[in-house]
Amino acid sequence: DYTKTINEIYKKYGAMYEIDKSWDGFKWLNVDDTGRSSIAFLRTGTTDGTGKYLICVSNFTPNTYENFQIGVPMEGKVKEILSSDDIRFGGTGLLNSGIIKSRPEGFLDMGHSVRFTLPGMSTLYFSYTPSKPKAKKK
Repeated sequence: DYTKTINEIYKKYGAMYEIDKSWDGFKWLNVDDTGRSSIAFLRTGTTDGTGKYLICVSNFTPNTYENFQIGVPMEGKVKEILSSDDIRFGGTGLLNSGIIKSRPEGFLDMGHSVRFTLPGMSTLYFSYTPSKPKAKKK
């Protein structure tokens, strides 16, 4: 069931495959978190709308981390679209429901960040939608 679901996400989200031959399609968001044995990265696609940006976060420890923080390149929102911790995949069912808005709280080399619950021994996928720039008043 997990393989079927990840394949559906692969087909739906261009960020999973569109820019595979250069670093333009990949950016580390968290690669040095040795204390919590976690990583996070951003995938970028070329399509507009759904599927242009995906965030993948993995936790390689059995510990669950509340308020786990990662940086994002700009103001926006994330939505969990897949968790290996889902009950249907044999996990505990600890999911992040709803939209999570970024905060103007810098993290590592990013100007904004998001916080969420990262279950133990899990990988989460989030869709990431940057906010549209606000029009300047005349």
